[in-house]
Parts: sequence; structure tokens; C-alpha cells
Amino acid sequence: MDKTSSKKTQIALVGLGQIARHHIAGIQAAEGLELVAVCDNDPKKQQEDWVQQLHVNTYSDIDALLENEKDVAYIVVATSTDSHKPLIKRIVEAGRTPIVE
Repeated sequence: MDKTSSKKTQIALVGLGQIARHHIAGIQAAEGLELVAVCDNDPKKQQEDWVQQLHVNTYSDIDALLENEKDVAYIVVATSTDSHKPLIKRIVEAGRTPIVE
């Protein structure tokens, strides 16, 4: 990223389990990054206070996130391991970069 540019790199996160808070804290602490959306197929997780306090767009499926968040460059996959492969496939097919641990 050009240091003279004020535009931040947009990031989304998929999966709102326990590890998500750690990933979000890292994103928020990093200079030049902006969390703009989160995704989880459990609507109850999307409504939790800590998620609402992020003031980002929420989605219940990856396809909706990919369709609506055109400027998102990277997507952190923080879901159960068994769901990684199909999510990564969709993210790469959409021309975005997945970040997976």
C-alpha cells in the first residue's frame, strides 16, 4: 500500500466464534486496514452486542458478502476447519484473497 494514500485496505471476516474477536482486534490495531463486514450463518451471533458495536455490515452467507462488498481485498476465514475449503474456493473464485490459519 502506498504510504501517501489515505485509503485503507478493506477486510471482511467470516465466522463469529471465539477466535473472531482476536482477529478483529488485530485488524483494528493494524495501520492501513479497515474491517468493513463480517459474516456468520448464525443470525444470533450477528446480533450479539460486541458484533453490533463494530458498526460494520453483517451477512449470513459468503456469496452476499462477496456480491455487496466489492472493495474488500482480503477475507479472514475464522470458521471451523471443515468449512475452510468451500469458503476459500468461493473467495478465490471471486478474485479476493483469503487469510486462513
